[in-house]
Amino acid sequence: MLILIAIVPSYFAIQDFQNPHKIQKEIQEVASMVNTLSAEQLKDKKVEKDINIAKEKITEIGTILNVSFAKNEIPKEKRFIIRKNILDIDKRIKKNINQTSLQLTQQEKSKIKDALDNLKTNTDFAPYWVLLIISLSLGLGTMIGWKKIVVTIGEKIGKAHLNYAQGASAEMVTAGTILLSSAYSLPVSTTHILSSGVAGSMAAQGGLKNLQRKTLTNIALAWVLTLPVCITGAGGLYFLLHYLL
Repeated sequence: MLILIAIVPSYFAIQDFQNPHKIQKEIQEVASMVNTLSAEQLKDKKVEKDINIAKEKITEIGTILNVSFAKNEIPKEKRFIIRKNILDIDKRIKKNINQTSLQLTQQEKSKIKDALDNLKTNTDFAPYWVLLIISLSLGLGTMIGWKKIVVTIGEKIGKAHLNYAQGASAEMVTAGTILLSSAYSLPVSTTHILSSGVAGSMAAQGGLKNLQRKTLTNIALAWVLTLPVCITGAGGLYFLLHYLL
């Protein structure tokens, strides 16, 4: 993902930049559904504002795509604009699709959501080779640093070593939580879930006194500090690169 984000972002801004006809077909499908909304359905001012902005974004994408047909490729400098507009269109329409003022049937809502999901395939993607590299990197990293991870999870969260029943319980809870979070698109950390599951299994056997306070404090601090540190680091890196480039 670092490759996608930091090194060649314009190339991967949208998936089908060499096929403007496909994107135009998908954006027209969304436009045809949005344009059928009547003034009566848009009587709510907030809903009307969001829908009108979405229409403007749709028009902007259409204009870019019309120019792109001659070369049969969307220009590099326009790909981020299309990406940003697709994400904005999806957000604004989905945010209001369940508003009672729109008076949409369940079938109409489903059609609009399906059209938006088809459009978002142009922004929500990762090439196969990137997935392969990430998988190999995770595997190699685990092979090299497995001992520290295993020792921390298995021996340092609780005062006693993790037994088979506790390990199985923690793994089952972890797998179930990740499955549910994936189904509902919730951002979670596998490590955080697993370490919490192990802590729960340890507490279940010997109570809170069976937990090592120092290890749990370090884990909790890591959870709390991750967000501000990453925000600050990413923001600083962006401004540095923006200044240099």
